[in-house]
Amino acid sequence: MRIFAVLSAFAGVASAIRLPPQIRSTGSPHVVNFEVRRALRSNNPLLNGSIANLGFQSYVTNVRVGVRNFTLSLDTGSSDLWVYTSKSPSVVNLTDLSLNLTNGIGSAVGVVAYAPVAIDAYNITNQAILIANQTEEIDGQGVLGLGFDSNSSIYNATGNSSGAVTPLSNIFALNASAANASASNASASNASRTSSNFIGLDLTRAPDGRNSSIGGTFTISSYLSNFSAVANATRIPIMPNATGWQIPVGGVFVNGTAYNVSQDAPDGGNATALIDSGTSYAVVPQTLSNLIYQIIPGAKACPLGDGQVWLVPCLGTSNVTFEFGGEQFPVHPLDMTNVQIYTQNSTRYAACIGVFTSPASVPTLGELPIYILGDSFMRNVYTSFNFGNNTLAGNFSSSGTGPSVQFLSKSNDTNAIYTEFLTQRNQTLSSLNASTIDPNSIDCQSVEPLFNDA
Repeated sequence: MRIFAVLSAFAGVASAIRLPPQIRSTGSPHVVNFEVRRALRSNNPLLNGSIANLGFQSYVTNVRVGVRNFTLSLDTGSSDLWVYTSKSPSVVNLTDLSLNLTNGIGSAVGVVAYAPVAIDAYNITNQAILIANQTEEIDGQGVLGLGFDSNSSIYNATGNSSGAVTPLSNIFALNASAANASASNASASNASRTSSNFIGLDLTRAPDGRNSSIGGTFTISSYLSNFSAVANATRIPIMPNATGWQIPVGGVFVNGTAYNVSQDAPDGGNATALIDSGTSYAVVPQTLSNLIYQIIPGAKACPLGDGQVWLVPCLGTSNVTFEFGGEQFPVHPLDMTNVQIYTQNSTRYAACIGVFTSPASVPTLGELPIYILGDSFMRNVYTSFNFGNNTLAGNFSSSGTGPSVQFLSKSNDTNAIYTEFLTQRNQTLSSLNASTIDPNSIDCQSVEPLFNDA
């Protein structure tokens, strides 16, 4: 879960010389297939209220740093590339700049360094990274941030050095150089440069409640052929002064009834959502979370932190649709709840947890002025993240050349996805060799076992 990146510098700007990055590409198109891993955090999530990380799913891909391969989480909610290792991975240049990269539930502490990095066919000879020697509340080998330079702690800590931009900025610079070399005039060159500054992300759905290597596809400056129609989808501009993929929420509908999103808009503005592949589930206002789950017969709310978590009958669901840019995007029922297994008195039980939770249920987040729509939403759309023109240095223009998001729905047929939900959920419950619990039969004080063996 990579919600925010907060900088904490323990030293002045490093004295090391920063060489401009050199980038080579070995082929086209650039498609990265990746896998999904499901892992429980090392400590009990209920104790620290991190409900957004229950049954944690992380979409990961292989990135070579130096001569070593690392399995890194793909994270549109942050911008830095960091790896956790006790040994320096053939670093070109270690600096004396220490950083603490902090997100909503954890942190990574280490030093800024420069190393050769390979992402699929792209080779960056001198990429600014963080080598973390200490992490807290974060699992895995590291993160590949897919956000803007302006949200990069490394970039900001080095005084916005051109040699410390994000990997994507370096890759886009390569594309721009190629476009400039082949363009016949300045106008064509600029158009080519602008149009190639995007990534496509397709997160696929693992079998309900199970570990799986099914992940999806990540493309740079190209679309998957079966989702190429996203190029003509409505462009949803990033909010002014945003530092991440934050877009206005046009509406939310629960069982066909419109939820009042204006009540979630700060100071009379727009309700907004951060599209964040580094967050497993979704963080929404408590009023919306309650509306989604309280209409499901047999659902029960249990206190958690200053908020609550919903226990839902495993075959129960509601129809939830988000509206962006005047278009509606339904959420698959399989993405509304997560199957959890626990053992009590030598008996295995299955329970289902609502995954659209409130920030009050995650004490480390505090009050949030935005929605955070993580993987539980993103699995329902193919997403194009368009960096636009002049955004690499953080210029968030509201014009047509500014950054934007485009969605292509993968869950439009609500009747078909409900049938699929019933089929897959029944298959899952049958395969788990566990008794399905009735939420209303549970004492909330004894709910902790739900998370022990998830």
